[in-house]
Amino acid sequence: MTDRSTDEGRRSASFRAWGLLVFGFFCVWAFAFVVGPWLQNNIPTLRQIAQVVEEREIDAGAYFYSENKESYEGEQYLIESLKLGAPEEVGFTLPFVLCILLCGFILWIGYRFLPMD
Repeated sequence: MTDRSTDEGRRSASFRAWGLLVFGFFCVWAFAFVVGPWLQNNIPTLRQIAQVVEEREIDAGAYFYSENKESYEGEQYLIESLKLGAPEEVGFTLPFVLCILLCGFILWIGYRFLPMD
C-alpha cells in the first residue's frame, strides 16, 4: 500500500513540475508577444524609444552588453532625445507660482466685491 501511494505522490509531483514548467514558458511567451507590444504601444516613453530604434535602424539585440562603445552612444542618444521632448521649466517655477498667486488674487477680488445672493 505504501508503494502505491508513493508512486502516486511522485506522479502528482511530476505532473505539477511539468505543469509549472509549461506555465513558465507560457508566461514568457505572453510577456514577449502580448504584454511587451501592448506596453510599447500604450506607454509614450517606450513608444518613443521604439520609434528612435526603428528610425535609426538600430539592432537592439546587438546591444545586450553594456561594455561596448556603441551601446553607450546609443544610450546617450536615447537619453538626449527624450530630454528634448520634455520642457525645461516643469514644476514649481517662478512663473507657475506667480500665476497661482494671481489666480488667488482674482478669486479674492471676486469674493470681496461681487454680490453674494
